[in-house]
Amino acid sequence: MHFCCMDWFDIMWELFPYLFIGTLAVWLYKFLEKRIINLQRQRRLKRGKNAELGAKKLLEKNGYTVHDYQPALSYNFKADSEIVKVNISPDFIVEKGGTKYVVEVKTGEVAGNANYAATRRQMLEYNLASELPLLFVNMDHQSIHEIRFPFSATSNGINWWKYLGIIMLSVVGITIIAMAVKALLKLL
Repeated sequence: MHFCCMDWFDIMWELFPYLFIGTLAVWLYKFLEKRIINLQRQRRLKRGKNAELGAKKLLEKNGYTVHDYQPALSYNFKADSEIVKVNISPDFIVEKGGTKYVVEVKTGEVAGNANYAATRRQMLEYNLASELPLLFVNMDHQSIHEIRFPFSATSNGINWWKYLGIIMLSVVGITIIAMAVKALLKLL
């Protein structure tokens, strides 16, 4: 067997157009994929903005007064010993009958379902961060739903732990005052 440099050059020269076309095809695919993803993202954002504008009209039609659009809310939590600040932005703060509400607007079969895990967690986060009751607006169905979590600050139930704490502090305070009065009476 005899291998010559010219044979390898001829082989590479014959393969070059295929390598070039293959590389060009991969680049073109990636380029178009990125453009398609950007177009889809822009459509989703536009649909979301249109839904929010429609929700504002729907809320006002149902007697709610819009106080704030995409208000900035935040809360802190601890990760080990580090305090982490979280910024969140619900769609609206509205008021009706003297009660303020945080509003989340959704569209689509999945996100428009209040039981969808990501939507439910988002609403819970808004509820806990704001301590306001929550309204869920499904723009596909043109419906407004009041959401109440059983363990949130705005639940219908009585927060017994809060009242038990107040009672315990009151008992301790009264006991200390009674002991102080008794000690003063002994001195007199």
